[in-house]
Amino acid sequence: MKRSITAALVATGALVVSPAYSSGDARDIGVRGDPEKAERTIHVTPDTRDIAVSGSETVNLDVDGAVTPWKFNGRKELVKLQDIVPGSPDVNVHVAPATDDSPAKG
Repeated sequence: MKRSITAALVATGALVVSPAYSSGDARDIGVRGDPEKAERTIHVTPDTRDIAVSGSETVNLDVDGAVTPWKFNGRKELVKLQDIVPGSPDVNVHVAPATDDSPAKG
């Protein structure tokens, strides 16, 4: 009986922890930013293939008129725009490492 309760608690704990673990993507690709602190707006068109941003930079990503503010403070140097804006064109976002003079707003 004691083992059954322990197993149930462990299983329940695993279910509670799972969503928090999946949010680990933010450490890789960044987080939603404050649109008021964006340095610039990047207009994504069907012809856009690549975007370059600086690490820790916050930009407004305009995809078909829908603007998504994003702070690129993750670990990855190459991010798929579709991971940030589902349904967007297949665009690579190249994130340069942050430097002392990189924008740090947002």
